Amino acid sequence: MVSVNDIVNGITKYIDTEFLALFPETGFQRVMIGAAAAIVIKKRTPEAVSIVKALGLMDADGNVDIDTLKTEVQNHMPADGIKMEVPSLGVITFKKEDIDKLYKYIVG
Repeated sequence: MVSVNDIVNGITKYIDTEFLALFPETGFQRVMIGAAAAIVIKKRTPEAVSIVKALGLMDADGNVDIDTLKTEVQNHMPADGIKMEVPSLGVITFKKEDIDKLYKYIVG
């Protein structure tokens, strides 16, 4: 079980390490993608929390059963991953092994 804050921090570290590090530290793309990611995380967290609660993956203290969530996402992910169009980056493919990386950032 992890807190919502642990998840938000893990996602932020994942984005910083896996994507933003690809751009120069003072580059426009890095700043804009970092800002966009922060806004999306902030705006979407309440919606994601509602979904997690509805799935019964959150306890009374607000901790998330991250192990079940990870397992089920991986079990339902297509073999060739999920493709997403990200402005300034292009198409990103998120695969099962990326879920493992993200999990490690979340649980530490």
